[in-house]
Amino acid sequence: MPPPALSWSDTLPIHPEYQDSYYAREDGAAESAHVFLNGNALQARFATTREQFCIAELGFGTGLNFLLSWQLWQHAAQPGAHLHYVAVEAQPLDANQIRQALSAWPQLHEHAEQLIAQLPPALAGFHHLRISDHVDLLLLYGDVREVLTQARFRADAWFLDGFAPARNPAMWSADVFKQLAALSSPGASFATYSAAGQVRRALTEAGFAVVRAPGFGRKREMLKGHIENPPPRPAQPFWSADPPTSTSRPRIAVIGCGIVGASQARVLAERGYMVDVYGHSDGASQRIPALLVRPWPEKPGTQGISISQRFYQHAFESAQALYDRVCASAWQTYDDCGVLYPAAAIPALLEHAHIQVHANNVSAAQYTDSGWQLICNAHEQTYEQLVVCSAKVPSALAPWAQAPISFVAGQCVEIENTLDHPRWGAVHALPLNSGSLLGATFRPHSDALDQRDSESQTLIREAIACWPELKQQDNKVRGAFTGVRIASPDHLPLLGPCPNLPWWQQHYQALRHGLRHQTFAPPQYWPGLWLNLAHGSRGATAAALAAVHIAACLQGAPRPLQEDIISAVHPGRFAARRLRRGQDAWSTDASRAANTPAPSPRA
Repeated sequence: MPPPALSWSDTLPIHPEYQDSYYAREDGAAESAHVFLNGNALQARFATTREQFCIAELGFGTGLNFLLSWQLWQHAAQPGAHLHYVAVEAQPLDANQIRQALSAWPQLHEHAEQLIAQLPPALAGFHHLRISDHVDLLLLYGDVREVLTQARFRADAWFLDGFAPARNPAMWSADVFKQLAALSSPGASFATYSAAGQVRRALTEAGFAVVRAPGFGRKREMLKGHIENPPPRPAQPFWSADPPTSTSRPRIAVIGCGIVGASQARVLAERGYMVDVYGHSDGASQRIPALLVRPWPEKPGTQGISISQRFYQHAFESAQALYDRVCASAWQTYDDCGVLYPAAAIPALLEHAHIQVHANNVSAAQYTDSGWQLICNAHEQTYEQLVVCSAKVPSALAPWAQAPISFVAGQCVEIENTLDHPRWGAVHALPLNSGSLLGATFRPHSDALDQRDSESQTLIREAIACWPELKQQDNKVRGAFTGVRIASPDHLPLLGPCPNLPWWQQHYQALRHGLRHQTFAPPQYWPGLWLNLAHGSRGATAAALAAVHIAACLQGAPRPLQEDIISAVHPGRFAARRLRRGQDAWSTDASRAANTPAPSPRA
């Protein structure tokens, strides 16, 4: 997505295709404050928001509206409240263009530089940015009509700031406004500089109450309004719908203290949760000296970019941001990848005032009216919510957290040869402080952790075949490291609420008929039980984005994943596939699942 070739009137950018400026010539910041901040009564609403507030914008442009909203949030918001800002942009500007445009307002310089430093690559899709402790920005790059169908959020206020309707009619269409209505929370407001009759009629038809208001500068009028009862927006597919969310942030349990569990704990702690982490510190991600972090390496197929490629591309961006911010000394960035040193990264991720680590596995668990009761040695605690991030599901939780996963053991080997850059081919080679790490072998359907000299020699031979220059160097073995990957049948992780498989078995049998107009009850999940596992060998890449997605699900915040990716990683996808084929919902111990008492869902 190359940036548009703007023309300039001093610091005012003008789009070449639409021949329209990005904001008013008189004063863009004053226009933004009048139309969008005041038009949505944001100062008063920010002051009364205790948990979270979501602004959605059509037309991110230079980021001016976002910066002013962020600045106002800092001055007016309640302590601990969180601002979520979602912005759609079809033609993202680059850093230099944004910097030049915003130079007209020196008072925004500090905020602008923080935004510019985090700008994602101009790739179509969703890009999540943690701007500050209490502000998140979700950039949706692409055509507005397409990205809104893939978005999952509820806006409290809308900024309608695309180019003029006469020049950019697609953004102001009735179909777009119907999507806005379905993505609105009850009582959501909107404001726009436009007073065009077609805009007013389309908003009214979509269900918004619309009023005219005095415009800014030379514009006589603008439009603003609200929607009291937004239409429902069913999840696609229906079985990926979210369970009820809670705005409270009680103490939460994270099972697993590898790189995935540590990242999940950190993201939750930064969002205000008190987090208890359970697990031994001897998992694969702790034992292996270095982990490769990179986007999905395969080239696009004949059908274009796959869901896996899109997921891991954006996961790589999130991983870079988290590791740069929290554990920079344990993280090395290169042009096209990164290397994470988990022995140092995991303690840094877990070093937070809201995180307490219990260095043992959960020995017993049961569900009560109060929530999930976990026992770890002599420690006993009850939680409303828990997230399973461990390599293996603890046996205490196995009756509920059932998933079609397989174990794949493997081995890495450290050699004396030192590289200056990560390499990959049939194997990967990562630089260490002294020496290099070659990996990794695969032992399908095995969780054996024995070290095998034959596998070390195989890795060395394959590395030399990929990079012949290694043959002339010292490849003496310094040590070997083993671990077990947990993989799903389609090699994507399990991210989301844990399905109540006996309930699915009973209520979704008709999926096998494949009728187009079947209606089903909303999916039922084990209350408060979430899965973030089966990352295979790519946990270090996916950990940050997976953690943000789970946290967003818990809070009812904007999802960082597109709808098709949400369903592609949803833990219920395998049950839905099996039921369509006329099979049981589970592929593991059916009798155990059928005999598990179902906890009563709480309101």
